[in-house]
Amino acid sequence: MLAGFLTFRAWQHFGVDTLEAYPDLQFRLSSRNRLAPKRAGKAAIQERIAVLKRLRRRLGLGMKSLSATHDQADAEILALSACLAAKQGSLAVMEHPAEGRFLLTFLERRRRIAGNIALPP
Repeated sequence: MLAGFLTFRAWQHFGVDTLEAYPDLQFRLSSRNRLAPKRAGKAAIQERIAVLKRLRRRLGLGMKSLSATHDQADAEILALSACLAAKQGSLAVMEHPAEGRFLLTFLERRRRIAGNIALPP
């Protein structure tokens, strides 16, 4: 974890914009059902692959190179959800000087956040 934080600092030193993203949260936002925790093993990866297949279909991508590990699935959910959200015009960045920059993607009917805050349709 410390290496991850230091990586952000190194990129910032060179003037590169960085964002933080949470693949587990993105899977939960993109899933139609509750997801098993990663420690559930094969069942968890199968559930995540089902989410990735659905997102790939929506983007018109092939199904050939699906993820085989949790790390690969995590990378893929971030790429696919960012691509789909950018295509729909529902990609946002939240920034705070002390906390960093966070990429937010809003897919499907997920238009409400924090109770009374709503995004335009």
